[in-house]
Amino acid sequence: MLDDHPEYHEQGIIPAQSQRPKHLARQTSDTTKQRVVEEASKTHHTSASSITAQLKSDGIPIGKGKVIEILEEAGLYGTIYKTNATGEYKQRRGLFRLCEKRQQGA
Repeated sequence: MLDDHPEYHEQGIIPAQSQRPKHLARQTSDTTKQRVVEEASKTHHTSASSITAQLKSDGIPIGKGKVIEILEEAGLYGTIYKTNATGEYKQRRGLFRLCEKRQQGA
């Protein structure tokens, strides 16, 4: 449809190519990253899923994988080790804050 009207491009009404930088198209903003870290510090969040759900309910479109990536960069998420109810030593991925609380309480 735009090819039918090349004068739009010549007059500068519509640019011939997008002005949006391609390499920054999927970059997460600093305010969103800061908000993820703030939510992780709240005591009622026990997982990346609950942080993701809270942010989505607040209108921030973000996925669980991106939340985990941001938390890992901030040093708040990774492999934690704990014992289960039967006394077996298990490792899993989670918030470091939860692991530290359990170790301090024990």
